[in-house]
Amino acid sequence: MSEINNEFLKFVELVEKDGALNSKTKHLIGMAIAITKNCKPCIDIHKKAAIKLGATSEEISETSWVAVLMDGGPSYIHTKDLRTK
Repeated sequence: MSEINNEFLKFVELVEKDGALNSKTKHLIGMAIAITKNCKPCIDIHKKAAIKLGATSEEISETSWVAVLMDGGPSYIHTKDLRTK
């Protein structure tokens, strides 16, 4: 199983590196998807990574509203947390 885990981590690194989309954008997208999936740990991981890569509070907020647009009410719950931290 550790081999599967290692290969998955390699896949994550490959997907998250700069390409046609930069890493910050990919983490903002990941955060939006995590919001729609109600994965709080995933939201936190992608938010922290996006901020580390230079995302502003405005970008975090706007990304959260895109998630709400696509997912509706359940995503709205997470926007308060993202706006207040």
